[in-house]
Amino acid sequence: MLRSIQLLDDEDQIARESVFRAERIPERIDRPMPRIHVRGLSAFCLKVIFTACCRKHAFFFIRLFLPDSWQLNAFYFLFGTITLSQCPDHWRILKLFHRISRCPILSAENIFCPDGLWRYYIMRKFVVPALSLALCLGLTVGCSSKTDAPAASTGETTAAASAESTSEAAASAETKSIDSLKIAFSPYADADTITTATEPLENLLKETLLEKGYDVKDIDMTVGTSYTAVGEALSAGSADIGFISGGNYVLFSDDCDVLLTALRYAINKDSEDPKDWNDGTIEENTDKMSTYYRSIILAGPSEKGQELLAKVNNGEELTWDDLNSATWAVMGPTSASGYIYPSLWLNERYGKTIADLANAVQSDSYTTSLARLASGQADLMVSYGHIRTKYAPDWKEKFGGTDDMIKQTGIIGVTEGIYNDMIAYSKTSDLMQDADFRQALGDSFIEIAGTDEGKDIIKVFSQVGYEWGDDANYDGERAAQEMLKSMN
Repeated sequence: MLRSIQLLDDEDQIARESVFRAERIPERIDRPMPRIHVRGLSAFCLKVIFTACCRKHAFFFIRLFLPDSWQLNAFYFLFGTITLSQCPDHWRILKLFHRISRCPILSAENIFCPDGLWRYYIMRKFVVPALSLALCLGLTVGCSSKTDAPAASTGETTAAASAESTSEAAASAETKSIDSLKIAFSPYADADTITTATEPLENLLKETLLEKGYDVKDIDMTVGTSYTAVGEALSAGSADIGFISGGNYVLFSDDCDVLLTALRYAINKDSEDPKDWNDGTIEENTDKMSTYYRSIILAGPSEKGQELLAKVNNGEELTWDDLNSATWAVMGPTSASGYIYPSLWLNERYGKTIADLANAVQSDSYTTSLARLASGQADLMVSYGHIRTKYAPDWKEKFGGTDDMIKQTGIIGVTEGIYNDMIAYSKTSDLMQDADFRQALGDSFIEIAGTDEGKDIIKVFSQVGYEWGDDANYDGERAAQEMLKSMN
């Protein structure tokens, strides 16, 4: 802007200037000026000082005198403009003052231009001083911080690095890395159902164990082909933990131990008299937790099954011949509700066991037994007491029943109470020798079972929670198995 004002007679330069159009003056003001005499400079200074004093505030613009109206002169007065008449002496003063002050020369023609006076006034009066002040402050702060910053920065960096190193060391010391955790599930349902239901368990268990200081890289979950197969896996150490029945645990307890005992909702039928169960309603869960359940002998829709069910409902006693003439669907010999306790029930009444039955077919899961019962391949099946609570909705569509389950099935025998299933750990697993990890693992399962997502997972096992187990709680199971061995 200042350069454009100096070149007042440069038409191209004036055309490019969008803010002000300078008033042409008789002589170029950018020529070398003659030597300034003291007397001339004093006269000039006196005029400037006189004008400024009369106006009572600092001048801002220099203006050539023109015969303007008093309103325009008043406007100039408000904006601090020095007005000089167009006489030769004043031209010389103007040239000299312009050299010293670099104030723009305005005429009446452009003084009211919005992009003229206002922009220049704001720029020179406020913006330029403000920017200059900011620049000075910035340089001052920058210079001072440049001297102090390295020491502070070094200290802070050292402290941060030290803290980070300490944090990493602490985390490394507190978190233990585990390559693999192997879990085996007993076939409470078919393998696909269990696999699908337990899929979210892997991430939940990893996250919960990590919170307790154990980073498990991989969790391998498998469904055993039978209850016995899971017990054998625990015994061999090929499974670290297993979801097994009390009977299975007792059989393999030399090589495994109780970690947690499962909790179930008690059902609304708990009588040992089968007639009390055949009231035309499906068994329902209550809000009470129970550490035991019962095994039942369930009659199906086959002719033989309905014949035996009718005798029971009529109050007639069943004979050994009645039972031996039927086809039974049973589980493996280590299953509490699918083999051991039904055998005890038979032994108490007839001095016989499942091994003495003429037509007993072993199933790989309870759902297989249900399918055989619904199709008539089996007349009777043995199972846990709440099986109809769990599978009644699937009776027709999944298992092939021709009517509602409550109408086609009934109970003909009820055993004594069976202590709940458990999560057992292998004594031959290197991983499970760590008592702290066993504690963390047990706590993790208890916490997961307390969440909605956890409840959705473990309901496939007909379980609703866990508590810390005790080997002594399964002494009754040991007595039952000893009795079975003595009879064989």
